[in-house]
Amino acid sequence: MNQRVGNVLLASSLLVGACGDAAPTPELTIAQSEHLLTQQENELRDFWRTQGVGIEATKLALVSDTQTASCEVPVNGVNEKKEVLGSSPAAMRYCESSDEITVGKGAIRFITQLTRESGVPTANALAIIAAHETGHAVQKRLYTTVGLTTEVELQADCLAGKSLAATNSSALVSVRALFSALGPDFGHGTVNQRVASFHKGATTGKC
Repeated sequence: MNQRVGNVLLASSLLVGACGDAAPTPELTIAQSEHLLTQQENELRDFWRTQGVGIEATKLALVSDTQTASCEVPVNGVNEKKEVLGSSPAAMRYCESSDEITVGKGAIRFITQLTRESGVPTANALAIIAAHETGHAVQKRLYTTVGLTTEVELQADCLAGKSLAATNSSALVSVRALFSALGPDFGHGTVNQRVASFHKGATTGKC
C-alpha cells in the first residue's frame, strides 16, 4: 500500500463516525500553542507547494492581547476596515486583503477552553483551524475572490481536509467533536456540512 492510499483510508476511517478522543492529553501553554501553530503552518506551506500552490507570501501574525489586527473586507462593493483585538476569542482569521493569518492569544485561550470541555486535544484543534484558515489563502491563489459565504467556508474546510490527510491525518479524528463543541455557524455551515467537506477533501482531494 502506498502512502497516499494509506492516508486516504486512515482519513476516511477517522472522519466517519468519529465523535471524540479516547483519552485526555496534556494542555498546552499559549507559548507552546504558538510554536505548534508555526510548525503546522510550515508543514501546510510545504504541502501546498507540492500541489503547485505557493503560499509562502502568506504571513502568520501572532498577536498579543493589546495589539489590534485590521483587515479590509469588501461590503457592498466598498472595502471596510474590520478590527479585532488580540484578546478576543475571534482573533483567529485569514485576511484576504493583507494575505495574513492572524492568531491572537484570546483565540488560543478560547480554543484551549473549548478543548478542555470537549476532550479534543489542543494540538488537533489548532491543526484543524490552521488548515481551514490556510485553505482561504489557497482559495486566494486559485479563485478570483474569496468573500464571506457559506460555500466559500465549506470549500476551505474541504481544502483543509485535503491538506491534513497528507500532513496530520491523526487530527482528523477530532473534526466532528470540535465542530460539535463549536456548534452550527450560520456563516460556516452545519456540523454535518463541515464534517462532510473535510471528508471530501481528505478522501478525494477534489474541492
